[in-house]
Amino acid sequence: MKSNLTFFTLGILLCFVQCGTASQSLNSISTASQSLNSISNASQSVSSISQSLASISGSLTPSAAKTQELFETDVASLTQLYVQQKSNVSFAEEIQELALSHGITMWEMNSGSYTGIGRGLRKAGMSESRINTFLEQSKLKNSRIEELIRLGYHS
Repeated sequence: MKSNLTFFTLGILLCFVQCGTASQSLNSISTASQSLNSISNASQSVSSISQSLASISGSLTPSAAKTQELFETDVASLTQLYVQQKSNVSFAEEIQELALSHGITMWEMNSGSYTGIGRGLRKAGMSESRINTFLEQSKLKNSRIEELIRLGYHS
């Protein structure tokens, strides 16, 4: 009877050990499941942060309109300095360098070049009658360019 009791006790202990192991296994599975959920949530957070950074980065990059506006403002300042200081440097070469620094390769085809010149002439204090005389005597003979210079002068 002792031996039956010993087997019975061993059986119960074995059952408790196995049940405990099963319980631990279930706990391990539950913990693993929670870890996977945490990883999934962390992945979603990283994705969200990445999208936010891309959005911020995009807003830091100047738009084409902003680049154009900055170029026109710089042309106006260059024109003003050129008129006031009566520089011997080629004005066209200076605008070309300025345009290239703004990523503009053909300044002659860019309307901002001419509106910027008009703004710069006004900032330099040139009268409208002097502008008109200059445009009439110039070799431009391009009504669109003259119109843009006048538009810049009046803006």
